[in-house]
Amino acid sequence: MIFPDYARRLIDLDADIVIDNANRISDGCQRGVWSWNLERAPVTSRPVRCAGGWTRTRRSVFGWLRARPRRKLDRGTNSARSSRTEGIGAVPATWRHLHGAEAMNTGALPVHSIGVDRIPELLPLSREPGWNQVAADWRLMIEHGDGFGISTEAGRLVASGLTVVFDGAFGWISMILVTREFRRRGFATLLMRSCMDALQGRGLTPALDARPEGREVYLRLGFKDIYHTTRMFAPRGCAAVAGESGIQADVRPMSADDLPAVIAYDRTSFGAGRGYMLKHLHGRLPAAAFLSGHEGRIRGLVLARNGRTCAQVGPLVAEDAGTAVALLRHALGAIPGPVCLDLADHHHTIRAWLDARGFSPVVPFVRMMHERGMPYDDPRRVFVIAGPELG
Repeated sequence: MIFPDYARRLIDLDADIVIDNANRISDGCQRGVWSWNLERAPVTSRPVRCAGGWTRTRRSVFGWLRARPRRKLDRGTNSARSSRTEGIGAVPATWRHLHGAEAMNTGALPVHSIGVDRIPELLPLSREPGWNQVAADWRLMIEHGDGFGISTEAGRLVASGLTVVFDGAFGWISMILVTREFRRRGFATLLMRSCMDALQGRGLTPALDARPEGREVYLRLGFKDIYHTTRMFAPRGCAAVAGESGIQADVRPMSADDLPAVIAYDRTSFGAGRGYMLKHLHGRLPAAAFLSGHEGRIRGLVLARNGRTCAQVGPLVAEDAGTAVALLRHALGAIPGPVCLDLADHHHTIRAWLDARGFSPVVPFVRMMHERGMPYDDPRRVFVIAGPELG
């Protein structure tokens, strides 16, 4: 049985791949006559090898099959990893995980609410794929949105999903994470639907930043592309701008007294109010917070925060590329260690400026919105986003 590229792509995602006895393929996000969510179906036989280098197992008396890469069985390891960055789109774990003691009856594990008291358990979920969040990031999102989790019967938290709520027409879906040994059970899909329901229940359009691999799943859930961003990284922020011109007349450090005007200006570019987030970010790394203004009119702003592996710059909003470069130069000059930022791909001038200063592209993202193909923000003025988890 040779599986087409469509199946191979889906198997690399957190989606249920279902093959019926006629070798037709679908995913668990669809609910057709022959498309089933098999997470609740009992395993009635052990995995067996079949042609094409794949493994299948009978999941019910109807003969439904689920595809798995045979190479994982051949290696006989519980820690096989993809060659690409782990996290969203990581290669599935081995079949052995399906039969672990804690993995029994996973279909019966419900989605439940989580609060800030679970942050010590949430931090390992973001550390595992190498993400940059610290406890302050988790707290910010949970306190200003909805938190969901899935725990084992023993109480171990193994998956998360959050929403971030803004004062406007849309909200963000964030931190859809499943610990490695519990992936490929449909947990991410359950959490995704919980987050979507929570935002839609508030009358908000769900939005998110997806890895290109995850984009295929989100398209089938009704999400549409808005624009692309790329995470850029440099080992030392201040070194990237060493020797360049000093502070310009229209760029100055941002103070707490500036925040009301900054929040009002940001709303016109972001498309929603997020004053609580801007205040939080200003307090996280105030030395890297700057604004540009002329005759009392704000023309741009930049904020940053500390992270687990590096500082992160964003958001950066400005009226033009020249102002954006000036703000970015000052923010980077205040960061002595490693730094990253998520740059909108359509700002080619800024990308060339970063490339010339030793920044390297690390991870691409796609900004998406549910059933909407137009942005709420102003892509012309949004140069660097706050982060894929913050919007």
